[in-house]
Amino acid sequence: MNDEKQTQLISAMTAEEVRKNTKISEDFYTVFSNHVRVTASRIDFRLFFGESYPTATNEVRIIEQFNVALTPVQAKALLKLLEQVIQNVEAAGGTIPTIESLQWPQAPQTPELPGKPPE
Repeated sequence: MNDEKQTQLISAMTAEEVRKNTKISEDFYTVFSNHVRVTASRIDFRLFFGESYPTATNEVRIIEQFNVALTPVQAKALLKLLEQVIQNVEAAGGTIPTIESLQWPQAPQTPELPGKPPE
């Protein structure tokens, strides 16, 4: 079965049918991510997930932990699914802020030592 037919089949299933037909792997695990980077080609889309954090010098460090490769058809299906889920979450709990609207805390400043000129 090709990706497009599989996506159409899954899209036609109800949420209950999806739950009934889904099995969780014994080695399933969850990873926290506050960073995602996306690359794309004609044959695949890759989502690189990781964790970003500020350093003492106000730089941002990112540790990418894994990536998920999707066919273009699956990437488009994921986009549609995420749009639907976001609409439902916002309808129930209010607007989700965008990354650009967030105020990020500054890393703590290193105190100046007496007799040492500031850098």
